[in-house]
Amino acid sequence: MSPELISPALLVMSPNFSIPEVQFELIALARASFLVMVILIHPHARERMDERETTEDEVRVTISQGEKFAAKFRRTGFKRNFPFESKRDGKFLRIKQVVVYGVEEGEDFLVITVVVKYF
Repeated sequence: MSPELISPALLVMSPNFSIPEVQFELIALARASFLVMVILIHPHARERMDERETTEDEVRVTISQGEKFAAKFRRTGFKRNFPFESKRDGKFLRIKQVVVYGVEEGEDFLVITVVVKYF
């Protein structure tokens, strides 16, 4: 994990099940540094992010600054609109909406999937 992912508010990381001791050390470091929340990105969510052309930064901003809502199956959702101002599929679109679904696990938030819509 590179240090630039650590911010004063959030730590974004992907679970790496082959070296869990590193993951736990980073989480402990984040909590010791008084970070508000640790965001873990499930491999499924990482695949959806790649498919739907969204970034870790957009996911982090959506969780920290977006609208929080209750979702099905005891999940929590966050959504936020970003300026897009570009063509996609031959249409000029102004807004990119990122919707993040996940579960709160103690002090952590596990991102399960990410949906992206364009307007």
